[in-house]
Amino acid sequence: MKTDVLHGAVRGVVGAMSMTGARHLTADLGLVRATPPEMIAKHSRGLRRIPKSRRQAVVVALHWSVGAQGGAIYGLLPQSLRKTRWAGPLWGVVIFAVFDAALRPLLGIKKGDWPNARERAALIGDHLLYGLVLSERAGESGGAG
Repeated sequence: MKTDVLHGAVRGVVGAMSMTGARHLTADLGLVRATPPEMIAKHSRGLRRIPKSRRQAVVVALHWSVGAQGGAIYGLLPQSLRKTRWAGPLWGVVIFAVFDAALRPLLGIKKGDWPNARERAALIGDHLLYGLVLSERAGESGGAG
């Protein structure tokens, strides 16, 4: 179990790094105005203490940390569940849904700042990518599920 949690945390960081690349693409294509980590940074009083020249790096590091935490929790799920084909991608979407439903209001992010339908689709897409990396199922053919 301990190795599953550590392995999940490492995969979570790699998944979050993959999301970073996907988000650069969607932002450059004009599909996303601001990502959830950028929204958090905009509304976070604590991050205002960090010099602007370092703020983006801190936001990325925080996102990777959240990815590690999500991966560690994923590693705690029963192996029988994690072996299913859609467990990882579904986990990624669950993380987005929890942020949307619970954390966004707690952080004071207004609905007007929150993504529209097109942006939500792009963000759900990168959370699916996170889950694919987390589950290690992307390269498999056949298997459970």
